[in-house]
Amino acid sequence: MFVSIKKILAPIGARIGFGGSIEIYAIKKAWPQISKNFLEEAKVKVEPLYFKKGILTISCPDSVWANELKLRQNEIKEKLNEALKEKRIEKLKYVY
Repeated sequence: MFVSIKKILAPIGARIGFGGSIEIYAIKKAWPQISKNFLEEAKVKVEPLYFKKGILTISCPDSVWANELKLRQNEIKEKLNEALKEKRIEKLKYVY
């Protein structure tokens, strides 16, 4: 039976403090495709920073973009969870 390396390493990583590392790598890998729908026209730097306990922190240039992302947060969470192939992201947090 095949077991994914993620399922093996995630619990180990969580115990030694790297719990979000595997997820943030997958999130950052999927981010360009997911964000192109709402960032393409603006050419702004919005990117995921870190992931911990179901909360994804996203960096954005200012409060205007933080508000725009809040309006689209359900869409963003849904697409990122699809990319992760499981519901891991429960909340989005924005810093600028």
